[in-house]
Amino acid sequence: MVIRDVALEASATVRKLQEFVSRQPQVAFGPVGLPAVIAEALELTAPRWRDEAERKGTVIAVTQDMEALPPVEGNAFELRDALVRLINNAVDAMPRGGSLAIRAASEASGWVVVEVRDSGIGMSEEMRRRLAEHARGLAALLPPIEIVLASPFRRALQTAEPCARALRLELPRPLPVLMPGTDPAEAASELARGGWRSVLVVGHQPLLGSLVGLLVFGDGRHEVPLRKAAIARVTWAPGGAGTLEALLPPEILEKLGSRPGSRPPSF
Repeated sequence: MVIRDVALEASATVRKLQEFVSRQPQVAFGPVGLPAVIAEALELTAPRWRDEAERKGTVIAVTQDMEALPPVEGNAFELRDALVRLINNAVDAMPRGGSLAIRAASEASGWVVVEVRDSGIGMSEEMRRRLAEHARGLAALLPPIEIVLASPFRRALQTAEPCARALRLELPRPLPVLMPGTDPAEAASELARGGWRSVLVVGHQPLLGSLVGLLVFGDGRHEVPLRKAAIARVTWAPGGAGTLEALLPPEILEKLGSRPGSRPPSF
């Protein structure tokens, strides 16, 4: 997602998204029991980590390590969706099987931490090639960006690094508020405090979609649907309403990045 202060035409896309978010339900935050949310996420993803793996003749061993946890303030549906996406990402990284571990624990600070770990191989060579084309397309398309911010999660950083190199910037800065399950208002406040005029944000769904919804429509509970590896260009001033300038699917970035003369990023 790119937040910057220039305008671009995207009126048709914006109208469609306005119609979409107007139909979305209002969901309140409240106390959430994490063990139940984790159990639901595992059940929803079982067709992938259990059934699909068995059909391929592989095994993904799932383990859970959870102590007695207090309820957390949040949205059960969004937290479950974030866990589902993390589990599916972990399964994608283990085409030959492996181990998937989920750990939840309370910290002395009062925070509750949930970790999803896998024994996967990381990015495949094909994924690296496509990501390089995305990065070249991004560099060809956008005016100068000051900084790349990314979720501290490994795959988010792996995605952000070639983008930073293609833009000739320093390595991405990990930003904890871009982790799954964060309140989009908290992420927006952190971006505002940074004082940057032009940034590239790399993170996870549904947080990024909710962040776009908050910046453009004033309500983070209205998630704007973003495809994996897609780019949303948003103009936004803290305290004001933003403008969705464009939604760019990964296919467009790949085409831009594969054009003759596109400068390859260095890995």
